[in-house]
Amino acid sequence: MVNIVEAIQARRSTRAYDNAPLTAEDHDAVAQFIAQTAPPFGVQARVELIHHDFGMERQKLGSYGSVKGACDFMGLIHRPGPLAAEGAAYWFEQVVLHCTSLGLGTCWLAGFTHSSFSKHVTLEADEKLAYASPVGYVGGVKPLFERLKLFDSEKAHITKKPFETLFLRPDGSGLTAAEAGRYAEPLELTRIAPSAKNQQPFRVMLDGERLHFYAMDGLFAHTDLGIAMCHFEQSARFLGIEGGFEVLPDAPGGPDLEYVISWV
Repeated sequence: MVNIVEAIQARRSTRAYDNAPLTAEDHDAVAQFIAQTAPPFGVQARVELIHHDFGMERQKLGSYGSVKGACDFMGLIHRPGPLAAEGAAYWFEQVVLHCTSLGLGTCWLAGFTHSSFSKHVTLEADEKLAYASPVGYVGGVKPLFERLKLFDSEKAHITKKPFETLFLRPDGSGLTAAEAGRYAEPLELTRIAPSAKNQQPFRVMLDGERLHFYAMDGLFAHTDLGIAMCHFEQSARFLGIEGGFEVLPDAPGGPDLEYVISWV
C-alpha cells in the first residue's frame, strides 16, 4: 500500500528531466494505476500517456515557466458537468502522487497551448484537454528562470499560506491546528497541495465534525480546490478517518467564499 502521507510530503514540481523515456516497468505501473482508478463525483475524464521527445531544449508548454528534457507526459481530458474541474483535478493529483511514490518527477502544466499535444490526443466535440504533466526522471540543468530564482519549487513548497489563513472556524476566523483535532494532519497535508502560482485560492471551514470546502476568485480556483480535496480525503482515509464528500444544502457561506462541497 502506498504511503500517501509520504507521497504528499515528497511531491515537488519538477521541470528538469534527463531526456530518458519511462522504462517499460514504470510506464506499465502508471498506466495500470490510471486504469484501476477513476475520478470522483461521476465526473467523465480520462488520463492519456503521451510520448513525445522535445529534446533537451527548453520548452514553454504552460502559462508560466518551462520544462526541459521531458519526453513522456500525462494529459488530463474531461467533459463539462457538475464538479468537473474539482473531480478531474482530484483524480489527476491522485495519479501525480502515485508517480511520486514510484520515484518519478511531475509538474502540473496549465494554460498551455493545445497545439503542444494536439497531434497526440484525439478529442471529441465536448472534451477538453485541461492539464498536462511531464512524467519522468529528474535530471539535467534547471531552466534559466529557476536558476535565477524567479521560481523556486522548494521555496514555493515551504512558503504556503499559514494554517490559520486557509482553515476557518464557523465565524470565519482562523482555525489553529490544536483546534482542528484529528483533522489537523489531513488539513496540514491539504495546506501543502500545489496550486497555480502558489496562490491557494481555497478555504476549508471546520463546523463540528463537518468540513466545508470553498473556492475563491481565481482562474484555476476550482482545479486548485480539487487538488486540495484529493490531499485531504486521501490522507484522511490513510489515517483511518471515516467520512466522505457530500454537497449540503445548509452549508454556511462567507465573504468571497463560493461553497462547493463538504466532508461529512
